[in-house]
This record gives sequence, structure tokens and C-alpha cells, in this order.
Amino acid sequence: MSRVTRFAGRDPGPNARVAGFMAHLRGHGLRLGVAETALAVEALTHVGAHDPDEARLALQAVCTGCAEEVAAFGALFDAWWRNDGRVRDKLIPSHAAATEHMRNSRSADGPETHGTGRMDSPDESNGAGEAMSGGE
Repeated sequence: MSRVTRFAGRDPGPNARVAGFMAHLRGHGLRLGVAETALAVEALTHVGAHDPDEARLALQAVCTGCAEEVAAFGALFDAWWRNDGRVRDKLIPSHAAATEHMRNSRSADGPETHGTGRMDSPDESNGAGEAMSGGE
């Protein structure tokens, strides 16, 4: 069996795979951004990207900036690209958005509602839920 990671049939393609790899590297402490992701894709067009050793060297040149990162890169590369034939379903992880920089009409400190009623009963009915009139 091949050690190379397989990607799901709904995989959006090589650019998303590289973006997912960059997210994997960021998750392990490498400081990489959009520019490095674009440069990594560009670097793979100049080497035989089908050859794992060439791809590793090209990506290592783009993604590492110090000896510690170079030392860690091999294991991170293998964990993403040579994952013993396992299928990667989600290429780019989704994280909960940080809400501190988002605007919302709700008060961040206050309660959600000001009344004590429930959705199916008005506030002044003490939870009985009965209508004041007969409905006729």
C-alpha cells in the first residue's frame, strides 16, 4: 500500500492541498501567511511536484526560516503528505471566528432578553400560556 496521503473525491485541487498543508504548518508554530502559500504553489510549478523529495525541498525552502523549522519540517511534511494512504477529508480546517473584532447588535455583557417569558407565553402570564380572550 502506498504511504502517500489520499484526498477525498470532493477535493478542490492542488492549491487547496497546499493551503491545507500551510495551515498544518501554522498549527505547528511556523509563521506563514498568504504570500508564503502563493510562493509555495509557485515553487511547486518549477520542480517535479510528483516527486516527493523534490516537492519537500521546494516547500522547505519556502516555509522554513531557521534551523529549528528545518529540523521539524520533515516530520510535518510526512504527517501531511505521507500519511500511510489515509484519506484527508477536510483540507483547510475551520476555526471558530474570533468575536472580539466582529460587530454585533447584541450587547456582549448584557442578558439575551429582558423579559422572563418564554417563546410560547407572554411575560405577564406567569408561564400559564393561556390567551386572555376566548378567540371568537
